[in-house]
Amino acid sequence: FVSVYNATLGALRSSSNYNADTKTASALTGDSMVRGLQTQLRNIMGNNNVSDLKALGVSVGKDGSLSFDAGAFEKGLAEQPALAGRVLGKDGSISNSLDNLLKSNLDSGTGVLVQRTDSLNKQISKLEKDLDDLDARMERTYARYTAQFTSMDTLVAQMQNTSNYLTSQLANLSASSSKK
Repeated sequence: FVSVYNATLGALRSSSNYNADTKTASALTGDSMVRGLQTQLRNIMGNNNVSDLKALGVSVGKDGSLSFDAGAFEKGLAEQPALAGRVLGKDGSISNSLDNLLKSNLDSGTGVLVQRTDSLNKQISKLEKDLDDLDARMERTYARYTAQFTSMDTLVAQMQNTSNYLTSQLANLSASSSKK
């Protein structure tokens, strides 16, 4: 139990750690769900279970990890034979709390992870649609600007032709006036 619990805490820590030396974030750095799970696990081990765990040779460290003392466990079982079942048994206080925590997070229909996955998939779909819409708007804008530029280029060419014609006519007019 102790090694599985500590491995679970380790997995939660490693999936949410930030390495300041390499400036690298883990996959779930800053994720509130991970922090919530860590808090819920600490609360289960804390609250009213600390003294029972201590009597069973299990102590909780400052970082939330558990350590096991086999001698204290044997002594606790000798003094209170039903304690292990009451705490860690099928209907034990810690067992029930952990079971409820796991069900609320891992249930394939209503679990937090399923709901979170669905929510993230919906966000991804919306972002993909938004990106497609943006691409379509960009194509329309490009086509509009191309048409406007083509029209402007044609108009400038016509104005240049008109300017050349008028310059030529004024030059001819000036030449005829100076001959008289």
